[in-house]
Amino acid sequence: MNEQKGDAVADAVTQTDAIVASAVDFSSAASYQSFAHSTAVMFQNAVAEQQRGAIAANTATDLNVREMLSVGLGAQVAAGAEAEAVAVASATERLNVFVDLLQKLQS
Repeated sequence: MNEQKGDAVADAVTQTDAIVASAVDFSSAASYQSFAHSTAVMFQNAVAEQQRGAIAANTATDLNVREMLSVGLGAQVAAGAEAEAVAVASATERLNVFVDLLQKLQS
């Protein structure tokens, strides 16, 4: 009978030691998981900021191109149909110059 009690006590102590020893592992795992989550959120925020910057750059480019194409167009159209044709040709030339500049910048 005493032998059974001794075995039961030994088993209880062993199980307690195993549980206490695993506490370090669980706390380390929780720390690593928290670190991984924080790192993922950091990268997610960086990508979102890059996307916002790209949208702002595209918007600025769009507005600048529209402005370049519309400069002087109203005054020339008022002068008549001939002036309108000149304005369209002028806008096309400005667009071609702009495209050439972009190609030079990319190369």
